[in-house]
Amino acid sequence: MSLKQVIFIADPHFYSHYTVTHAIEELGVILGVPVRKYALRDLFEPDDGENLVILEGYQFRGESAAIGACGNSIDGVRQVFPNSKIIVMGSYSTHCKEYIEYDHPGKADLHLDTSYNVARSMRERGMTTDMYLWSGSRAVYDAATEYDKKHRNNDRQRDVLCLSRCPNSSPGQYFYERFRLLSGLQERGILLGVNLEAWTIDQVFHEYEDSFIALGTTTPSSDLERNGKGFRDWIAPHLGCLLIHDDYEGYVDVYKDIVPIYTYGDIDGCTALIRDVLDNREKYECLISKQIDFAYHNTIELQLLRAYNKYIIKTEPNISLLQKP
Repeated sequence: MSLKQVIFIADPHFYSHYTVTHAIEELGVILGVPVRKYALRDLFEPDDGENLVILEGYQFRGESAAIGACGNSIDGVRQVFPNSKIIVMGSYSTHCKEYIEYDHPGKADLHLDTSYNVARSMRERGMTTDMYLWSGSRAVYDAATEYDKKHRNNDRQRDVLCLSRCPNSSPGQYFYERFRLLSGLQERGILLGVNLEAWTIDQVFHEYEDSFIALGTTTPSSDLERNGKGFRDWIAPHLGCLLIHDDYEGYVDVYKDIVPIYTYGDIDGCTALIRDVLDNREKYECLISKQIDFAYHNTIELQLLRAYNKYIIKTEPNISLLQKP
């Protein structure tokens, strides 16, 4: 494949767009080709060259989204870019159950997803699929590091920060498992930041700078299906804030010795882990250093490069998309 360009199609209003855009631009630099960006509803200019088309967003899980002139499907994208290879990035945490049960295989060359169950279900239905970590881009990590140098806070006000939204919920409702976890931590005396307005990158930086620990959680927000996240989680260590995470299938082996792990649903265990980490400053600093290295080794652009090598040009069939430093 003589690659002509990378074509990136995404929702520019989706808040992960900032970091993914930087990652795609960096991927273009690594591959030595230009990057062309489209919003979902743009009128796409037909191109019969050998391109790499990347569709990003939860709208693309399973098959497609309402994407402008392309006939509302991945097949429509292929009609506009007939000789291109198409990678779909299911990069948000909603609607997992819907796509686990979805019976249309789509026509992408590769489906990547942050949900272990979505990726497994697609694979069982014959799709070329892999799981990836919805991490950040090198540009975002560099920006966080520079922010930390200028605003380093040695008087942090919170034990733990969770940037995932968490309204009051009852059993069986969306958000309940997350509400149960976070309210349980507060009841056990953990100083917790939650439901904060942190949508811009600088706001995210500020909140992590004021917290000792970032709480990674796969508690669901929309369809009662656990799912992987990560975009903001992996910014935390670059701001001196240690990431901990629950035992989500697909990540736990990779995170071993890098991210402290608590058992999903075990509030007492999570509380004990938080206190242990806070009481051991040497261990805390050592883990942050390991997490920074891991984040730089597993940026979105590097994961996409590994996926491109493994599945598209098939030069490195045995590589893992996630790699330890």
